[in-house]
Amino acid sequence: MLSAMYQYSENTMLMFMVPYMKNNMQMIANNFETANMSAKGVGDISFSALFRVISKGEHSFFLGTGMQFATGSIDEKDWMPQMGRSPVAYAMQPGVGTQSVLLQSAYTGRYGIVSWGSQLDGTVRVGKNDNNYRAGNRYSATGWAAIRALDWISFSVRVQKSRWENFKGQDPGLDPAMDPGNDPMLQGGQRVDVLGGVNLVFTGGPFTGIRFFLEGGKPVSQHLNGPQMAATFVGNAGVQVPL
Repeated sequence: MLSAMYQYSENTMLMFMVPYMKNNMQMIANNFETANMSAKGVGDISFSALFRVISKGEHSFFLGTGMQFATGSIDEKDWMPQMGRSPVAYAMQPGVGTQSVLLQSAYTGRYGIVSWGSQLDGTVRVGKNDNNYRAGNRYSATGWAAIRALDWISFSVRVQKSRWENFKGQDPGLDPAMDPGNDPMLQGGQRVDVLGGVNLVFTGGPFTGIRFFLEGGKPVSQHLNGPQMAATFVGNAGVQVPL
């Protein structure tokens, strides 16, 4: 994910995000022949704005909105056993093919070396794409706490619950009879993740202000509506450079 953030005013932040996706999955056919399925490309680009609507002491409340544009492909294909070159599954495609409305609310607080916060996110799909389906809406709720050990390092813990819905419509190129993972009514699910993280910030020299972030964890609860790519580990890493 390549992102750019611009502080338009004291209480307004603008964000532009360009994801690059690379998905891989090992398949086993009914004759036990194995093959690797893969798809890659630029995902759905998004533009959003975050507004601080309440600021009182060390407490702030934010509201955000934006759009996610249908720039990612939904027509990627790969070779599959007994099927030749065929469209990859819904979850393997870099994009969803429709515009999406992004909604967000967040709260942050701080006391001394301790900080905390919560966030609600929603991604609402609009219309159907060129392949006659609409991906399910996605929602998440996050709560986190962090402690600053030194001026340049802090540690965090975060709990996140995510939920995603089944699809509306169906891609005619994805036959559920060949793969139950192609059933649009089996795409939903929910998951709870617990993650620990570390933040490093350069406080001197030519790299002042550059921030590194590393977070990892795993699901403690996971329910899928059908055969999907379940998560066994969740990791995030990034670097933030001020300009």
